[in-house]
Amino acid sequence: MTNFKRSTIFAAAVGFVTLMTGHNAEAATIKTETLAAWDQRIAESETKVIAERADPERFVSAAHGKAAKAQLLNAAEGPAIWGGMSAVPSGLIHHWTGVVFVRDAHARDLVRVLQDYDAYSDIFKPAVVESNLVGQTSSSFRYRLKFVEKGFHVKAGLAGDFRTDYFRLDDETGYTITQAERLVELQNPATTNETELLFDASHGYVERMFTIVRYHETAGGLSVELESIVLSRDIPAAVHWMVAPLVGRFSRQT
Repeated sequence: MTNFKRSTIFAAAVGFVTLMTGHNAEAATIKTETLAAWDQRIAESETKVIAERADPERFVSAAHGKAAKAQLLNAAEGPAIWGGMSAVPSGLIHHWTGVVFVRDAHARDLVRVLQDYDAYSDIFKPAVVESNLVGQTSSSFRYRLKFVEKGFHVKAGLAGDFRTDYFRLDDETGYTITQAERLVELQNPATTNETELLFDASHGYVERMFTIVRYHETAGGLSVELESIVLSRDIPAAVHWMVAPLVGRFSRQT
């Protein structure tokens, strides 16, 4: 079940594509038009998952057509991944989807791994360096994660408070929705000099994070789809050349 364990960190990995570009912030607040574009994208994804959950057999791949379904059924070496960046007013939305079929796995196994938040720093190291469950109800979990990533001789850090809601459609099918309730950039992460940066001193590398994980168990195994959406501030043209190879690297690793 290594593939779907690794796929649960897909959102964090995509977020750090922009964490390592090292550009300076140009704004101290997220602009209204940027948030409007973000809210629209999230609403579209939520509407889609609600519309597609009525058919468990198509739930994981319905939104992506026959080609994606074929990739799903034949993926033997890891997830099929697609997506990219799109410009919005004063920002960028990074929207990626990963799909994997895990033979002989069960829905209960995935849920157990997803809900073991205290163990994320072990399961997903070295990207996750700290993880703590804060509180829970029967279907909602709040937890804290700290991420550290390196690239181009830059060490970047991010800490966040997250909420994940679980929706069980039947014994074999369900989905989760995760939203970051608080995100803060870290200076000198994972050192004795680590400090949280105030918003007006941060770079705005990752300003919003949203993730949907869908799963459906069949006789042969478990289909898992992870949709990751991240908002960052706009990246100057001078560093765009860094982003594409980083996205490719993270895509290969997940």
